[in-house]
Amino acid sequence: MSGDYPWRVMVSSTMRDLKPEREAVVEEIEKAGLKPLWAEGNPVELEKRPRGFCQEMAETCDLYLLIVGPTYGFTPEGQPADNGRSVTELELDWATAANLRKVVIFFRADAENTPDV
Repeated sequence: MSGDYPWRVMVSSTMRDLKPEREAVVEEIEKAGLKPLWAEGNPVELEKRPRGFCQEMAETCDLYLLIVGPTYGFTPEGQPADNGRSVTELELDWATAANLRKVVIFFRADAENTPDV
């Protein structure tokens, strides 16, 4: 990573149930002068190519922030078969494959099913 551009920080989580947390994190990322990467930041691209868009963010971000809450997440229909894994789980796989040292995970207090990390 180069020091001549703001860090790109991907915010990953389930979207609907963790909306307040996602918005708060993005606000703090922007206050810090960093660039947030999140699905809501480009809804057209998310709608057009959800898997590719999420994979690109996860692989190219400088820091990947996963927020784990009480729900598992969305498993996209019509996407390549991934044994029923959610987009959020796939994002974690893509981010760690690109660079395990860039991953930060926050577990919300009510998170029941946490990944094996």
